[in-house]
This record gives sequence, structure tokens and C-alpha cells, in this order.
Amino acid sequence: MLKLKEIEKMFYDTYRTENGQKLCIYACNVGENGYEYGEPEPPITYYPEYEFLRNDPRILLIRCDDCCQCGSW
Repeated sequence: MLKLKEIEKMFYDTYRTENGQKLCIYACNVGENGYEYGEPEPPITYYPEYEFLRNDPRILLIRCDDCCQCGSW
């Protein structure tokens, strides 16, 4: 299992929870997880190179409704 520091380096825009125990990653960075405002939330998908993150309890994925960085939100 990779250390959180190593996973953190794989992504350009991440942050840690207040206690530093979990790594927050935007869901659109790990797969085709973006959706438009008003659309139903699709299930989480992973690109093959990030599949190892699927069941890692140290990872929190930030979905579109909590992110709001795209222009459509």
C-alpha cells in the first residue's frame, strides 16, 4: 500500500482533512466522474491506473456538488 505522501504527489490538486489522516482528491481526477448541475450523480469510476484507490479508506473523493470548480456549477 502506498503512503499518502506518494499518492498526493500523483495529483496536482489535493488536500488533507483537518487531522491529516485522509487525503481528499477531486473525483474527476481519478475517472470520468464529472456531471452537470441538475443531472443525477453517476456511480464513481476509476481510470485503470487509479483503480488501487477504490477501497482505500484513507481516500475521500470530492464529487461535483461539493467541489464547484467547473463553470457549470
